[in-house]
Amino acid sequence: MPAFILFVATSLVLLFSTAFSQTQSKYNMQYQSSVTKGINQNSNCAQPLSVQQLAQFSNAELAKYGLPLHDPKMSQQLWFNIISHAKHRICSPISNAQASPSYSSPYNEQITWTGNIAYGPTNAFNYQEVYAQWVVPCVVNNWFSTKESAIWVGLGGDDDYTSHDTLFLQGGSLATVSYWGSRSYQMWYENYTLNMSEKMEFPINCGDTVFAEVYQSAKPYTPGAYAYVYLADWTLNKYASSPTYTSPEQISDGTTAEWVEEAPCSDSSYYEQYDHARFGSFIFEECTAVTSSGQSLLVGQTTHNYSIQTGWKTGNNLSNIGPIYPSGYPDLFNIYWNTYN
Repeated sequence: MPAFILFVATSLVLLFSTAFSQTQSKYNMQYQSSVTKGINQNSNCAQPLSVQQLAQFSNAELAKYGLPLHDPKMSQQLWFNIISHAKHRICSPISNAQASPSYSSPYNEQITWTGNIAYGPTNAFNYQEVYAQWVVPCVVNNWFSTKESAIWVGLGGDDDYTSHDTLFLQGGSLATVSYWGSRSYQMWYENYTLNMSEKMEFPINCGDTVFAEVYQSAKPYTPGAYAYVYLADWTLNKYASSPTYTSPEQISDGTTAEWVEEAPCSDSSYYEQYDHARFGSFIFEECTAVTSSGQSLLVGQTTHNYSIQTGWKTGNNLSNIGPIYPSGYPDLFNIYWNTYN
């Protein structure tokens, strides 16, 4: 690396580190502050400022720019990645489509997703935040059927750990192969508790590094409780956020935290799965869940289970999950495509 570029890069890291250390105590005090009310979606689409300014912002100031709250327990490098790539804010969704239900169909109890799920005491509010990053895998453009692959993180909603209807918030990337073979990729989020609608926020590319976070301040019916979804493409330096949800029926029960790949349901029917888009494999990284008591746990440190996706049409194994890396930093695992439905 040329000496001048090395000097500039080193200077930027030192500048950020200084700003980070100067404001660490402020973040510790403000992270759980009742004054902060999630992401401010009504801030006239304020665009982000410099990395130095963002590094010194309070949570209330970050919310103005549609950026996630800063958890002081998050790694310094991850937080630097979030704000350094937040250069263009997307404020309006590209489209609004009918939800693609996840987990088990109410009419067919086969598992429709592959991934890890963190859980705790049944029916308890176990988790308030989940996030991860990954490189969007490219899908194969086989013709004559619609194929999809959704990669996401989510909070709440697994019927095995709650006694009531599925409630959850989720967000991530979606790859679609049309009937005629064209491919598209989007960042999207879904509030399955609100009106079962999903929002396609902005187009991305396969090969991009993306980040998704779901956050809620408390369980439903807690005074002042709120929730939001944050999405970012670090390759394109773009990001978007959901509205801040405040009604009890808009906030998940927080029983579980998930890192998942699935073949979603058809928009027109809860009975049919899209064919499973051939995505090869990808790695979930920085897989972290924050407990309701504020403890940050990597996926390998949580009480967790896993599921293997099977097709509704055939019962075939659609994708497989690799082991959580067991030593050093247990925050990542692989998911492998296996077959169509």
